[in-house]
Amino acid sequence: MNSPRRLAYALLMLLVATYSASAEKVASMPAPTGYIDDYASVLSSPAKADMEATARELLEEVVSKADGTLRSRAQTMLDALG
Repeated sequence: MNSPRRLAYALLMLLVATYSASAEKVASMPAPTGYIDDYASVLSSPAKADMEATARELLEEVVSKADGTLRSRAQTMLDALG
């Protein structure tokens, strides 16, 4: 009875490994231009602007409320993305 479970688990792991190997390589992705990057061009300009504003507000809130490493990283992101 244990054998079918092992086989199913092995097949699942093989599927995950195969899918991961075919994922987009980070080096081939364009550099980010803001908080929201719509590489597929599916967002309208107003929707993208709204999402950008929301992301900026959330990051500013993290900077204002966090401390230590999290605050430092959030501030770095905020500075880098303008």
